[in-house]
Amino acid sequence: MGSNATISFELYRIFYVTAKCGNITQAARELYLTQPSVTKHIRTLEEELGCPLFYRSRRGVSLTPEGQTLFQRVEPACRLFFSAEQELAQLRELQSGTVTIASTEMSFQSYVLPAMERFQSEHPRVHIRFSNALNAAMIDMLKNGLIDLAILHEPFRHEEFMEIRILERMDEYAVCGGKYAGFAHKARTPEELLDLPFISMPQGSSTFEYLTRYFAEAGLSFQPDIELTTVELTAQAIERGLGIGILPQRIAAQGVAAGRMQSIPLTHPLPARNACLLTHRDRLPSVASRAFAENVLNVAI
Repeated sequence: MGSNATISFELYRIFYVTAKCGNITQAARELYLTQPSVTKHIRTLEEELGCPLFYRSRRGVSLTPEGQTLFQRVEPACRLFFSAEQELAQLRELQSGTVTIASTEMSFQSYVLPAMERFQSEHPRVHIRFSNALNAAMIDMLKNGLIDLAILHEPFRHEEFMEIRILERMDEYAVCGGKYAGFAHKARTPEELLDLPFISMPQGSSTFEYLTRYFAEAGLSFQPDIELTTVELTAQAIERGLGIGILPQRIAAQGVAAGRMQSIPLTHPLPARNACLLTHRDRLPSVASRAFAENVLNVAI
């Protein structure tokens, strides 16, 4: 008799399925093995354990007392093993699982929501958990494994753990409306932009950092007069004439085309910036997360 510690789990697995089926032919079918192979594996296990495990008859097989004792011990482990296999198969086939995403409000509208609609129609059993946060918070969440994906706009701090994919290059426009509509009749300098009430996203946002850098290049300090938490609120405030500000091209174009706001020409054009999809370089993303990321990338094309 060999050392029991060397017996492979595969032999116990074949024993378990054969005992459940009560028939070697049926067990071979479920195990995707030939009947002689199943018979050989069972004999090997019996030799290793030094006792018979089955009674053989024309009608099939039944457990000996030793086989019943072994079955009672093996069954819980095999059930857990098969359950794990089934769960992994469901994850591979996107029949279960969870995707955790974080983005800014602007990125949610532009990329997450369209990707979510497509993904949910294709994989309705996968759960989606979304968080809205500023760039710094999203980066910390991704670093600490609290989310699978982060979608944000430049500028943001770059760290070694990041895998960065550019979704889209985004143009920004200075705009005005309401009582400040006449401000758009000629090209304006950075100094002139700050002469009027300026509306911006709050400190900690990518937009605040973006504008701080833009005005710093002109030797100016940026201190917005009104801070609002979303792009939509910023657009509404500009339309009502509460001040001027900047908006992404896709949002500014809608307001300008509808006559609700005007685009301000600039002597120093606003630089374009990238929308990015971030994942953790050292963590293998789940099948569901990879599939959702592909949907995001397809939306941006």
